[in-house]
Amino acid sequence: QQKIIVPAITTDTVELELPYCTMCWLNTAIYFDIQIQHSDTSISPKNYSFDGKILKFPSFSHDTLTISYWYIAENIIYNGTNSKFYTRCLFMCQETWHSTHFKHQDMIIDSIRITLPEDVGFLLKYQHAKEGNDIIINNPIELAKKTLDLFVYDTSYFYKKEISANPIINLYLFRGIKTLDKDKDTDKYIYKPEITDNDELIKKIPSNIDSIIINISSFFDKKIDTLEIIDGEFKISGTGYGSAFHINNNHSFFNVDESFWSSYDWCHEVTHAYNTSLPEKTDSSSYFFAESMTEFLSTYFAISDTARVRNIYNRKAKFYPKTKDTYSSIFQVTKNAPTAGGQGTYGTVYIKPPYCLYKLSQYVGETKFFDLLKQFYAYAKNKETYSFNDFEQFMLSNGIDTSTWNAFKKSLYCKKIKKIDKLFHSLSKQKQN
Repeated sequence: QQKIIVPAITTDTVELELPYCTMCWLNTAIYFDIQIQHSDTSISPKNYSFDGKILKFPSFSHDTLTISYWYIAENIIYNGTNSKFYTRCLFMCQETWHSTHFKHQDMIIDSIRITLPEDVGFLLKYQHAKEGNDIIINNPIELAKKTLDLFVYDTSYFYKKEISANPIINLYLFRGIKTLDKDKDTDKYIYKPEITDNDELIKKIPSNIDSIIINISSFFDKKIDTLEIIDGEFKISGTGYGSAFHINNNHSFFNVDESFWSSYDWCHEVTHAYNTSLPEKTDSSSYFFAESMTEFLSTYFAISDTARVRNIYNRKAKFYPKTKDTYSSIFQVTKNAPTAGGQGTYGTVYIKPPYCLYKLSQYVGETKFFDLLKQFYAYAKNKETYSFNDFEQFMLSNGIDTSTWNAFKKSLYCKKIKKIDKLFHSLSKQKQN
């Protein structure tokens, strides 16, 4: 239910909008049984229209408007041409994908109250209070954003496991869904959790996840009291993805595809929580530090075996030509938009720059290079913002010679992996001579 106080209406029609509308045609089914009421008068469904994005109805004299509606909370997983509807499992509401409430251009949100059944858990991006089964958000700063990022999950389909107390690390492991026969009375399929053995769920998690996170915390000299990770089938067109959400400086949660546990990908998302000293988003090096550097560092945080790390970058090198990278360098990227199958900006952001950093670390020496990076982040932590030029000056002032740095910078603009390899091979030959 949504209650809105709207200023005096001078037009014949009131229009409320769902500003984030990924699939408007689907919203007409997702939002249903809409009831509109002002004062003690209800507006007949015959007198309003909803096209999945805009809700229109006649204007009124009172300033308080109450909209009640049901919202289908099903997670839709796209996998190629097939779609799976996961009923009573996990509902992921990210405001950039779609909205959970209607908006008016002059609307100010006074508070948000979400009521959930007892068997439903939640992870919410914003600072909030609890009152019985209700979640209440009344922080003016949070409400001014007029957005809502919320994960709601059926507790019977997830196993909650605390694996560390300092920091608190909570895992929410997806049990999977088993489809039974249809119910004879309702003609609807019956679902139940597929995996009931908790030990089986734990097997897929790296045994040293707590120590890895502690090492990340030490590297960035940043403490986070609580980290929560929820896994599941987070896929778009068959490709897994993850996201990081920061509630505040002391609490973060993440969603990761189940496949992430078998690689370093889960660590990439967690590293985001600690890698928060970044350039301005408008700076050309924003994605280099926010994404490429995070990708590079996470491979080493998650994997201690140098041979395995080398294999990761060998695979990146082989895959890069398939990405059809259209940018000459990451500094040209103004919007990071990786797409399924490693297309879009995937190669520009997640393959070439991390590969260049890897080659630089191999030439300089891994231990020395990581010590320098750790020192740089300590330096960056005390600055309001920084740029790639600051990074360059720091490296040149702390032991990286000019020819090495110039080769690294040039490598970031190479269109082929072979040219990157050739640059560093030439450096090695010069060093030997």
